[in-house]
Amino acid sequence: VNCNNGTYSLVCSLPVAACNVSLYEDHDLQGTSKVLGLGSYPQAPSLSPVRNNHVSSIQITGNENCRVLLFQHADHKGWGQSFTPGAYNLPYGHAMDNDATSMLVFL
Repeated sequence: VNCNNGTYSLVCSLPVAACNVSLYEDHDLQGTSKVLGLGSYPQAPSLSPVRNNHVSSIQITGNENCRVLLFQHADHKGWGQSFTPGAYNLPYGHAMDNDATSMLVFL
């Protein structure tokens, strides 16, 4: 199989996604969820089906440079908390349980 990098192999490695964020309505990565990639999510509807002010846990996957900023209010206002790859239950740092509305995902 041609791996598109000048090599041939029986199995090609798949690239690791640059950054994915999974939001959950319950602790321990349970309940209604939404997976989002790189981008700006300034309003609650962009997090749907996770409801506004209902984020209780978050998981960030991808490369080590992935960063997520979760915010209390729309348009990236109110408290803000930075996350790196890993799994987190809220509250964590400045991030409160069931109190997030907007988010930035970047490298």
